[in-house]
Amino acid sequence: MNYCKVAVLLCLSLSSAACGSAAAAHPSSGPSTTPSSSSSATDRTVAVYAAVIRRLVAQDATTGGAPAIGAVYVIDGAVNGAENPQQPLSAQKPQEAFKSAVKDGLKKALHNLPPLSFVGARSSVVTGELPGHVINRGILVTLGPIRGGEDAVQVGSSYWMNGLAGQWLTYEVRRRDDGWNVVGTTGPVAIS
Repeated sequence: MNYCKVAVLLCLSLSSAACGSAAAAHPSSGPSTTPSSSSSATDRTVAVYAAVIRRLVAQDATTGGAPAIGAVYVIDGAVNGAENPQQPLSAQKPQEAFKSAVKDGLKKALHNLPPLSFVGARSSVVTGELPGHVINRGILVTLGPIRGGEDAVQVGSSYWMNGLAGQWLTYEVRRRDDGWNVVGTTGPVAIS
């Protein structure tokens, strides 16, 4: 009977050790406060949002002979319902601003696009008679929260330039060998 107890305790010890080393090998499998996991979470956020902004600005907003974009303005923080064209403008406010590391990372990752700025409110970059237009031949981008798993996520988003140039949709974004890429959309798409 003593041998059985020893064998059970040994199995439990080995099992605990294996679980501990598996968690150490995969830090994204659970919450962690280590600087490397924080850094990798920031890198992932930057990579996903960069793919979405690039698709909105460099492809979707410039099709059909649209004028050249002079500036990119991004609402500073994730907005729930960013993909919903019927959401009141007063509801398009982020709960919190993006972290400085995310903003710096996006500016670096998107250096080849028109100048990128983060704004706290839509009204700071929209001017003119209703419905108005974005200043400096600009585009206003609103990003939703990143939802999904490790290698595939969905991001609600929209862009708006004026009453005749806007789009609201949810992108499917996947991690591949060359990084995060928009691979399609899910759900409804609205344009103006």
